[in-house]
Amino acid sequence: MILQSMGIYNFNYIRSINALNFGYALYLLLKDKKIDVQERDYIVRRFVMLSLLTQRFSGSSESQIDLDIRKFDETNPQKHLADSEAAQLSDAFWNHTLFQRLETNQIGPIHYIYLFTQIKDKNIGFLSQPTSVQSMLDMHGDIHHIFPKNYLRKNGVNDKRDYNQIANYAMVQKEINIKISDKAPNEYLNALGLSRDDSNVIKNFKENAVPMNLFDMDVDNYQEFLALRRRLMATKIKDYYYGL
Repeated sequence: MILQSMGIYNFNYIRSINALNFGYALYLLLKDKKIDVQERDYIVRRFVMLSLLTQRFSGSSESQIDLDIRKFDETNPQKHLADSEAAQLSDAFWNHTLFQRLETNQIGPIHYIYLFTQIKDKNIGFLSQPTSVQSMLDMHGDIHHIFPKNYLRKNGVNDKRDYNQIANYAMVQKEINIKISDKAPNEYLNALGLSRDDSNVIKNFKENAVPMNLFDMDVDNYQEFLALRRRLMATKIKDYYYGL
């Protein structure tokens, strides 16, 4: 239930089993210490996500796990959480490290954390009213290229490391994906009859961390788009973390 409250409803999206194992050990420890239920769940949520964000328990992590368990057992649990956040989740992490980790074409831990933010907030898929991101994941819905792959390739962006950037991905209904086809964003948004002044469109763009100036963009703006969206995705992940 704690994990589901974080948007983690499918463990296949967790690449670090150590983070989940530690979270369960921490849960049992805090329960044994008679920590208040709300405080216990808060600490577990935050520390599990801190571990996933920072890859705290990747590789040979036994010594780090032992150290953290000792700290939570021997000191005030809230203090060890706060100390860990101060050490690992500084402004440098949120503004630079996380931004750089979003600069990838590999669907991996950071992409799934972004999806957890959308699941927790019950966000609707991009241009896909009323279907939620979680519903599309349940139904193996389409991961759509916001700048369509064929459109980019026809216009000289031929390296899959460029057109398959995770900042170019969004969950989209198949029917919408078909309508978008291989058009430039400024063309397909107009063809779909969408307006940048529509409150529902503004809300949907925000839920999917998509910049509103997509309405004006074509291939010449692709790198600018990626940078803007990475920043919006990083901000969404940060807001999600501090909302846990």
